[in-house]
Formats: sequence, C-alpha cells, structure tokens
Amino acid sequence: MWIVAVLMTLFLGGAQVPEEIRTLRPSVVADELVVSWMLDGNTFYSLHSRPAGGSMELQARTVPSSEPLWTRLFDADGTVPQLRMAGPYLALIYGSQTVLLDASTGKARWRDDDYSAAMAAGDEVLLWTPEGRAGLLDPVTAKIRWRQEVAAAPIGVTTTEQHVQVLYDDGTAVAYGRAGGEVVNTVAELPVREQDTDAYGGVIDDGLPTLVAAGDLAIVFGPGQIAALRLPTLERLWTAPVPRPVGVSRCGNRVCVLHAGGMTALDQSTGAPLWSGTDWTTWNGTLAGGPGGRIARVDPDTGRILADRGRGQLAGTMVIRAGSDRTAVFDQFSGALRAIVPYALLRCDGTGDQIACQGPGGSVMVWRIPKT
Repeated sequence: MWIVAVLMTLFLGGAQVPEEIRTLRPSVVADELVVSWMLDGNTFYSLHSRPAGGSMELQARTVPSSEPLWTRLFDADGTVPQLRMAGPYLALIYGSQTVLLDASTGKARWRDDDYSAAMAAGDEVLLWTPEGRAGLLDPVTAKIRWRQEVAAAPIGVTTTEQHVQVLYDDGTAVAYGRAGGEVVNTVAELPVREQDTDAYGGVIDDGLPTLVAAGDLAIVFGPGQIAALRLPTLERLWTAPVPRPVGVSRCGNRVCVLHAGGMTALDQSTGAPLWSGTDWTTWNGTLAGGPGGRIARVDPDTGRILADRGRGQLAGTMVIRAGSDRTAVFDQFSGALRAIVPYALLRCDGTGDQIACQGPGGSVMVWRIPKT
C-alpha cells in the first residue's frame, strides 16, 4: 500500500515506474551529529564537534564500503570550516585561513608561512601573502609554479585550460598564463562587495560568490550588480543591475542570476533582462526550484512553466521527495522513480548516482542510487 501512496502523492510527470522499486539501505552512515559534510566521488567527508578543548574531528570514509580512510583533529577557532576540493587536496576553509590536506591520508600537504591564504584554482591552488605576493601551487609536485607581485588580496579565482583568472578586492581582475604566470589581460573598476579581513589582511570568506565561471563567461558579483567577462582572457562584455546577487548558472542559452528578488534570465551577449521569476531560487539542469520546495520545468527563453513537478529537493541529477517516514528519489530528466529510501530526510546533495542526506538529529547517510 505504501508503494501506491508514493505513486499517488510523490510521483508527478507521467514517467514509467520500474517493475521493482528498490528500497535502499545506506552505504555510509555518520550516526553522530555532523556539523558539515561533503560527498566527493567515492569519498565521504564529515566534520564533528568535539566539546573537549573546542576542537573538531574530520572523518573520511569510502563509498560504498563505509571503510574509514582517516580521522584528523584540529582547532577551528570556534568556526565551522567549509570543505572544498582543490585538485588532489581537501581544503578546509575557516575565516581567512585555508589548510590543504592530502585527500587520501588526511595529512597536511601545505605549510608555508610565507603564504597566509590559499584558494582552489581548478586542479591547482592559488596562494597569497599580505606582503603582496601571489603564486600558483602545483599540487602534484607540491612546488610553486610561478609568483607574481600583486597590489590587492584575491577574492575569487577561475581557471581554463591555459589561463588562471583572479579577481582582487580592489575591483581588478587579471588573466594569467597558467604555465608561467605572465599577465595576459587586466580589467579594472569591476563591481565587488566590500570584504571583511582579518588582522593580517586576509579576506574572510563569507560563503557568497565573488567570481563564477558560467560557460564561456566569468561573472563578477557586486553588491547590486554583476559584470560579465569573456573567458579565457577576461574581455569586458557588460554590467547589469541585480539586487543582491547570490548565484548564477547557465539556463539554456541564457544566464540565470539568483538574487534577493528571485531569479532573472539575462541575454548572455548584452546582459539585457529577458524575464524574471519571483518564485524561483535555484536552477538545476532543466528544472527551477522555489523556496517552498516547488519544482517546475521552465522554458529558459521565456520563463514560461512547461510542466509543474510538484514539491521536492533538487540534488544533482535527482529530485528528492520526502514523506513522513520515507523518501522517494526521481530522475530529474525522465521523471522516473529510481529508489525509495526508508527514512525521512531533511537535506540532500547529489553527485553522479549517489546522494548524501541529513536526517533528524544531525546524522548523515549516503546512498548509491540504481540507474533506471
């Protein structure tokens, strides 16, 4: 009977239901309270608070075996670090400080007192010192590939095959040659938010985007506008007013900007607004999501709703719909029901054919989702 209820209340869109709906068991379980977590390929990272001494514990487990890879204790100075991948490194970012760990062992891989900040730059790492030096670290050799004297602190970085693009807190963006660090182009007077800094001049990451690659564009986020630069060498294209922009993604041939008033689609060539939707706060693949969990397939050219997909969470290529004690997982493209998870879940992130979800009590579980 519960399967029927799932189909009636959760499944929308008319796709075919598999003959056997799999009820899954988690491949990784973090039972204790998880304050931050990340699923990257076949590795699950989780941060746990340790009251004694105010330290935190970082755990790494393999997926789907759940075998522990390593555990590391560290002092985060009362903050919850962000977890990001930087090439083969795992970056822990808290305040203006960044620690680079070997993702396979948990050992610290970068300890150079000359550089007080590090930022992921594709498969490499951009380093910076308040004395005005920037460098590109090759994580394979653990050597600095090149150095440049700079006049401001970096707040954003993107990379392309042969270039590294860096945005500085004085509103300047520079395209460097990736191999040798030569300056290819400099763009000044870009809109940037005022950044908080620590006692050493390092920029404190507030979690909001500053520079984001969207297709062949680099988008600079200002306090009330965005600017578009052409990748890879940052030719200035346009500036558009946007109220408190917080995210951007490509939606069809448009640039969809998430902001305080919802979402606006811009012409990628001119920055002209094409349509706005106050109901949408996310765009994922082919679907738009709203703050109340509403999901719909939206025409990126017009903003017209093509199909209402009910309510749920967008997680990678999947749509998650929670019931009172179970959760259904759907394919966002076909609408097919892929699996049933025997738990009520609060928040999920997806990567490939896996999802990691946080449930009541702060525990996190990881599932491999079968292909349809």
